[in-house]
Amino acid sequence: MSSTRAEYVAVAVCNIAVFPVCLPLYLLVLWNFATKKEFKGILAYHLMLSMGAMDCLYLLSGFQAGLMSLCRSEFFPAFSQIGSIVRFGYLTAVPIFTFLLALNRLIIILRLPKSAVSDLAFKILVIGTLILVFAFPILLMIAVPSVTIAYTLQFHGYVYYASALFNTVWVNIQVTLELLSLCGYFLIAIAIVLQACPSPRSKS
Repeated sequence: MSSTRAEYVAVAVCNIAVFPVCLPLYLLVLWNFATKKEFKGILAYHLMLSMGAMDCLYLLSGFQAGLMSLCRSEFFPAFSQIGSIVRFGYLTAVPIFTFLLALNRLIIILRLPKSAVSDLAFKILVIGTLILVFAFPILLMIAVPSVTIAYTLQFHGYVYYASALFNTVWVNIQVTLELLSLCGYFLIAIAIVLQACPSPRSKS
């Protein structure tokens, strides 16, 4: 067995092993988020529940990739296509969820006024993103067959295929959302530090 083949086998075994080990733990945490009464009315936990569900599906796509690499077979077309759709949906949805979570936490930390309209808008965005997770990759692959994320035995993993223009637009949107999320968390950290520091009036 060549060193390259050995590396692929090692990665495949890790992908397969991670799935049964991590998935039950992840599902236990998500079950607590979904069933605890104190979490039901908090939007942040709904966002984390959605992100956790996406992570579980991502684990599944990794498990599929591990099986295909280890067996050196795609089994049947639908098997690899499911993993490809999940992978595409995950990469689309997670930056959006990350941004929404950062924005929600920033609003809470800064004690900005909330309304039923803003809460409804957040919920619509969450539901819309969940629909987008599966609808967007499927519709895109049908409308533009050249744009897809597909598993290939050559690389023993999922490979992204798209035109340079689509790739630039899609990647820039994802990077922008992640940078905005990072800025939001920096502002949250600064706000927490400032709120923890006693004001000059309180000292006097």
